[in-house]
This record gives sequence, structure tokens and C-alpha cells, in this order.
Amino acid sequence: MSLESETIFVDESGDAGLSPKSIEKGRYFVIGFTYCSSPSVMRKKLRRLLKDLHQRDKYPLKLMELKFYLPKTDLLDWGYSKKQVAEYDKFQPQNRNKIIKVLTDNCSGVYTAICNKTQAKDSWTGDRLGNYMFAQTLIVNVLPNIKSRNIPIVIYDKGRLSGAKSSEFKIYLVNKDRYFDALGIRGYPTGLGPPVDISSTTEPGLWASDIVAGAFRHAYMTGETYYKDALKSICIKNGYSLFWREE
Repeated sequence: MSLESETIFVDESGDAGLSPKSIEKGRYFVIGFTYCSSPSVMRKKLRRLLKDLHQRDKYPLKLMELKFYLPKTDLLDWGYSKKQVAEYDKFQPQNRNKIIKVLTDNCSGVYTAICNKTQAKDSWTGDRLGNYMFAQTLIVNVLPNIKSRNIPIVIYDKGRLSGAKSSEFKIYLVNKDRYFDALGIRGYPTGLGPPVDISSTTEPGLWASDIVAGAFRHAYMTGETYYKDALKSICIKNGYSLFWREE
């Protein structure tokens, strides 16, 4: 896998869980897709930005990836005080702006899948919901609308699913691609290979997709669209699909 290979990075914001407790914590679950025709420059600039924020003490030194939302529980478990976490959180708006500038300057397109979990099917699990949204959005909305003659590598966070479930998901995604091809409705020329799961701490492209997913989730959770709107120039089509559309 070349560092210059066309790549679609995929990461999530929020919890796909469908229990009442999970929905109470946040009813929106979002998957972000970031397409880069040549991702090496974006990777380099995001790594450089993370290093700079660490050196200027504007981002927790123990957190080795850029994120839209700071993982506050993890930070407390790692020994940061509540006061320290609150201080770092104050820098997040300007940090997000810097990250989004890297994306708008170096990414070829972004897209999101957004679910209001109160409208998910009662019989589904969180894993099934996440897998369906990922595959359906990638095949129907992202791949047919990028300007590429080749199928990009698809990379997602290794922590998304357990080992066995990740293997099942890879088979599911490839089979869904073949099903669309058999129906004659696949909107791109060649078959999709299995996606690659990589730890988010080592892949800046996943940091980018965390920011994309977080920006859209923030807009739906709070009504504040500033970060979502800042990505408008690189949105694929209108930038999002809803699962399921509210009446």
C-alpha cells in the first residue's frame, strides 16, 4: 500500500449503540468519509500540527491523534485533572479550525452518513447499524461521485470492531459491492476490495475523518453549523445522507 495511493478514510463520531442509555447520551451517530487522491501531504501536515499543538501545550501530550471531541474520560483516566481537561477543551475551537484548513487545502472530498438513532430499526444492533451505514454510503454515495478511474483503498479504524466482527464486515462489504454489480446498479467501474483496518493513532487520515464526522454531529446535536459549513468547499454533493430521514 503506497503512501500516495488514492484512499478513502472512514471514522465515526458518537456511539452506534441503540440502548435507551446510549440514545440518551446522544441520539446522533455519524460516519465520516475523507477521500484523498494523494494523501501524503495531508498526513504530513496533520502530524506536524499535532506536534505543534503538543509543544505549545494546546493539546494533551498523551493524546496521540487529533480529534473533534476530546476523550475526557480517557484523559482523566490517564492522570489529567478536570481543570487541565477544561483548559485543553478551551483550545478545541481554534484547533478544529486549523485541522479543517488542512483538510480543505489537501483533501479531494468529504461525505458523512448521519443517523438519528431513535429512528433505527428495533431489531438492529449497533454493529449492524454501523456496518449498513458504512457500506451503503460508500457504495451508493461516495464511490460513484469521486473523480477517479480506480477504486481507492478504504481504511477504517481498527478499534471500530473486534477481530472476528471486523473480518465479517470485510466480507459483508465486498459481497454488497458484488450484489450491486449483479443488479447492474453499481456506479463505479471495478470491484471493491476488502477495506483495511488500521489503528487511528498511527493514521492521520482517520484523524481527518473524525473531524469530518464530528463537525456534522456537532451541527445536528447543537444546531451550530460553523464547522460543517467550513467543510462545504470539499463536500461530495451535498455532503451527507440521513438514516433515516425525519418526517
